Amino acid sequence: MKIEIDLKIILLILLFVFTSQIEIYGIFILFIFLHELAHIVVGLCLGLRVSSINMNLFGFSTELYTYKSRKSYIKIITYLAGPVFNFLCAMFFYYSKTQNEMTTNVIYTNFLLCIFNLLPVLPLDGGKILKEILKACVGNKNASIVMNIVTKVFLSAISAIYAVAILKLKNFAILFLIIYMWYLYSIEAKKLATLKRVYEIIERS
Repeated sequence: MKIEIDLKIILLILLFVFTSQIEIYGIFILFIFLHELAHIVVGLCLGLRVSSINMNLFGFSTELYTYKSRKSYIKIITYLAGPVFNFLCAMFFYYSKTQNEMTTNVIYTNFLLCIFNLLPVLPLDGGKILKEILKACVGNKNASIVMNIVTKVFLSAISAIYAVAILKLKNFAILFLIIYMWYLYSIEAKKLATLKRVYEIIERS
């Protein structure tokens, strides 16, 4: 198992300290970690293995794999584990007797993480789930092509919405999130280009 830590996270922490948003960022990081932990626990229970754990600017991400062929529904259940965990956390704190600013931040953080991760955008959980469904219908190559288009369309729409939110809320975290999502999209686009070349080589041989 490979563990990677992006040291640029220190710069982001300093930014949140200077903008007096470190408490919100701390809550965000904590529940992102628990979100990923839910993926790991469910994945291990279903026979998957942890390939890598990455700590980056916006929390944690994990890669799971298996030596044996696993049906799509197993991966889909694993991808759903994180958003479901966030939803349950939001409901737990919403119906708890303790209601203060901290509790409110926890509720909104988990609710947003649940909705955000279910968007059909790679490499978010929603994008992975949709890709697994498409793979079963049209194959891996076509599923990758379709998901690349879907991801780009949704990212463009999200960026437009977030641009308005930045102007109204003056929240720098949103700006970093947009940049980071486009960075992740560029990685997925490179993977797609590599996949296309592999299929072209296979078809020519």
